[in-house]
Amino acid sequence: TGLLLNFDGSADPERPFQVLCAAFLLARLLADADSHGQYRLGLHTVTLPANNQAPTDLAEIQDAALLSAVARPKTLTVSDALFASIEQPDRVMAEPMRNPLLNQLESTEPKAWLVAGLDDLYQQQLDGQVRELGYSSAPATPSESTF
Repeated sequence: TGLLLNFDGSADPERPFQVLCAAFLLARLLADADSHGQYRLGLHTVTLPANNQAPTDLAEIQDAALLSAVARPKTLTVSDALFASIEQPDRVMAEPMRNPLLNQLESTEPKAWLVAGLDDLYQQQLDGQVRELGYSSAPATPSESTF
């Protein structure tokens, strides 16, 4: 079972960073909730057709699913295409992702980033949002994916 979210595009150059922050908030809420299972999030870019409906066999969507499969708990796996569009990437705690499955990416280079958090200022804001919504704070884990 999976979930595909579409964050509408914007001309705002901060949009990729905003999407990354929103995905981190979602990841934290899912991880901290009394849930059934682990959630792994992968982020990628896609240009939707005019009707805003993308077929699930679209390469970009398949790649987003692959990126989520190789993510580690409480982290995000971000395609190189999306990561490259983030202004001031020093606000993001990221390292190159190494996984042979990345060679199966079709719509982007076989390179991705493992994002474990945000710099202190943004992480504090994210933690505050999580607390405001009633959940605890838990650190990311660097353990390998079992996929």
